[in-house]
Amino acid sequence: VSTQSTGKQLEINFEEISGKFDAEEDRCDQLTQNLKQVQGDYKDLENELADRTSDLSKAEGNNRTLVQENVLLKDEFEKESRNRQNLEKTRKRLELEFEEH
Repeated sequence: VSTQSTGKQLEINFEEISGKFDAEEDRCDQLTQNLKQVQGDYKDLENELADRTSDLSKAEGNNRTLVQENVLLKDEFEKESRNRQNLEKTRKRLELEFEEH
């Protein structure tokens, strides 16, 4: 009777341990899936960061180009302004000369 009850207890213990093992195995599988999801999300974020970094680089290049164009346009505007002033002075001088004659 003692051996039979010990065998039964061992069988019950084995089933409990087996159930706990299966539960831990399922938990490990779930953690593995979670890890794969996190790794995928991380990779997506890395790619997004690379894209945004590239966009920022392009924007910085465009900004430099616009600044250079702005400097050129400002120089051109100043030159045109000086030309206008010179033309106005010349016009006034010619008008005075014309009036004198």
